[in-house]
Amino acid sequence: MDRPSPAIPSITSNGAHSPSSSSSLQPNLPPTLPPQELIVLCGLIGSGKSTLSTSLVQLLPPTTTRRQWVRVNQDESGDRRTCEAIARSALARGHNVLIDRQNFDRAQRKVWVQLAREFKGVRVGAWVMGTSLEDCKSRLMYRQDHPTIKDAQLGIRLLNQFLKQWQEPHPNEGFDSLMILRPLPPSNAMTPELLESLLSQLWTSAVTNGKRPVMNDGTFGPAPIVSPWNTTTSSPYKPGPGKGQMSLDSFGFASQTPPPPPPFRG
Repeated sequence: MDRPSPAIPSITSNGAHSPSSSSSLQPNLPPTLPPQELIVLCGLIGSGKSTLSTSLVQLLPPTTTRRQWVRVNQDESGDRRTCEAIARSALARGHNVLIDRQNFDRAQRKVWVQLAREFKGVRVGAWVMGTSLEDCKSRLMYRQDHPTIKDAQLGIRLLNQFLKQWQEPHPNEGFDSLMILRPLPPSNAMTPELLESLLSQLWTSAVTNGKRPVMNDGTFGPAPIVSPWNTTTSSPYKPGPGKGQMSLDSFGFASQTPPPPPPFRG
């Protein structure tokens, strides 16, 4: 007795397979998430770090194609060890991390680079705030509701103290990419498009300008400095004539102080 011929999938008039076709058996694959990221913010108090990090977390929520961002802030967490625990937990869960601290010297930044390297495939970037010293001072005068700095006079004293300890971030510290930001708008003027642009430039510019070279021992060499917002490759703070002293260098950063400025939490 002849066996019945196997069913042949029908094709509609527009050339598409009918529901009985084999294509309907293909699984719906989930979207691919981009690599994890840990971004170290570097900047003095009043430079807008918390405005940037808070805006990014709020305006770029997780989607099927975007990882969740976790903000790590020592003023709110209490101490660095707690910050490290929060960052590790977030990376272990597959999230991205923003380190919202001053990170004013190499030793502080090294902690976060090494922590990120504990997790395979995590990209490590740095955003250096380009806010001028004058704007930092002006923002501190109007700052409200900061968890640790209760008055403007204390803020100014701390700004001058940390300015003396500032060490310019450099790609040879282990970053996959480093970008110096131009002064950014206040929180009420931040947009998802601006934040997406900053993230895109941090990583795509590194590819455009040359990936980190692979050394003979298999390690990565230093990443290029990426500065798409302006022509300089330095922050507004650079070493002064004396050891440990810092001085403001204009580098073409125009004053961004609004009259009066809205509250900042950088």
